[in-house]
Amino acid sequence: MHQPGETTQDRRRRRTVIVLTVVAVVLWAVAVALATLVLVLIARLPGSDPDRTARGLVIAAGAFTTFALPAVGATIGAVSARLARARDTDM
Repeated sequence: MHQPGETTQDRRRRRTVIVLTVVAVVLWAVAVALATLVLVLIARLPGSDPDRTARGLVIAAGAFTTFALPAVGATIGAVSARLARARDTDM
């Protein structure tokens, strides 16, 4: 949907903001869900192991970080694209 008086550059900026926002939300959701899933699955393993909790937390932290780092980049990109669009400057 084109707004009256909107240029091609404005549409491109709007699409960039939308795409980066969607990517950031998806990456954050996957990071949290995957870390939670890893913790639940490790907690359900049979047997007793005194170091299971520590290893589970390390694995969950690694799973979270795998998706959180790109999510941080996408979040920063979305915010800067939004600010550039609001200020009407080039990205």
